[in-house]
Amino acid sequence: MEVKVSTRGRKGPLSKSIRVYSDDPANPITRLTLKGKVEVILGLEKTFLRLNNLEIGKTEESTIPIIAKDSKGLEFGEVETGNPDTVASVSWKKDAKGQRTAVLTVKVTPTKNGRLSRSVKIKTNREKPKELVLRISGEVRGDLQAQPTSITFYSRDGEPMKERFITLSSKKNPFKVLEAKDPKGKLKAKVETLEKTKRYKISVTPPAKVSEPFSTKVKIETNHPDQPSIDIPVHIRFPSQHSTPTKKPSGIHKK
Repeated sequence: MEVKVSTRGRKGPLSKSIRVYSDDPANPITRLTLKGKVEVILGLEKTFLRLNNLEIGKTEESTIPIIAKDSKGLEFGEVETGNPDTVASVSWKKDAKGQRTAVLTVKVTPTKNGRLSRSVKIKTNREKPKELVLRISGEVRGDLQAQPTSITFYSRDGEPMKERFITLSSKKNPFKVLEAKDPKGKLKAKVETLEKTKRYKISVTPPAKVSEPFSTKVKIETNHPDQPSIDIPVHIRFPSQHSTPTKKPSGIHKK
């Protein structure tokens, strides 16, 4: 029997259990436990970085130590990020004992809203690994905040669906909602000012009659320089109907 264990992204003690099934009536199931310690010869202290509270134009800086069992002769080459909004570099520092420690510094300055996914790749002069990889993810939030971020209507037994509301507000800069509409023309959207240049309410009305589920969006146009357009996904759903089983009559019946 051959067993393979992946150690990617792991360090320190490692324990895995495997069940082996056989036709032995006395021991049909045998548990095999593998234990060991993953030693990092060369790698990043963490291979995944999650960034929270990202904002457009605001730089988020992170520092990640590089683990090296033997740093003698160790060199790092090109550091690639794949996007100009992410800048990364490797530098050397000395600890209290005078030993050199390599550190990766990453600076992320988002330029647009939405999900952020980046990879930092660092070349090394070692045969294994030839490259260190750090994966970065996050959600970039702008000055304008929409609540909720999506809407789902449920159509039940032909009953009319009630309108829903989206509130769009600003944390810093004044703005104005220019228009709100469904590009497909299936929904009606109306803009109401709650607080001039700071907060607006958009009412969303679904069709009076819906025969099948569909998805669309409300597109909100603004005069905000960083967020001229905001899309709010809208879904029309029909909840599944579960039939109630018929109860059998209770009691004893004699012929």
